[in-house]
Amino acid sequence: MMATVMYAGGRHAEALHAVLDAQSKAGVSQANPAGRAGWPLAVESALRVPDLQAAEDLLAPFLARRPGRTPPLLAGLRLRFKARLAAARGEPADVERDFNAAVAIFRDAEMPFHQAVTQLELAEWLSSHGKVTSSASPLQEARAIFEKLKALPWLERVALAAAAAPA
Repeated sequence: MMATVMYAGGRHAEALHAVLDAQSKAGVSQANPAGRAGWPLAVESALRVPDLQAAEDLLAPFLARRPGRTPPLLAGLRLRFKARLAAARGEPADVERDFNAAVAIFRDAEMPFHQAVTQLELAEWLSSHGKVTSSASPLQEARAIFEKLKALPWLERVALAAAAAPA
């Protein structure tokens, strides 16, 4: 819980340390539900710091899991994080494909919030790579979902993404 508060306050390095520390003290692994619960926050924090090696280390065990044995939430998150890590490393080859695959998983599993977050991140990435036309559709879909969910902080981010798109 402390890591969540730290993350929300923009203290990403502290949040990452708090999750990793709690997991090591409790002997929690990715096989344990508590370990899986803290994993997204740890990866998010590592990507925000940025500590790309920590993000890769956190992502590796989940990428190694067989797809058929992975719940939809984790399957979608691992593709979303894989795309973000590749984007952060300046390795764009599979970024769009992985974001789109994550969107499809979240859509099929009826997880609209995760779908919208992923579509927003895809739109931001596309726009930052000069693909403004391609970014319009995922950005519009994300906005519609966030409006339905009344997710005001996310709507603010959508507005920033729309305003930042080069003309």
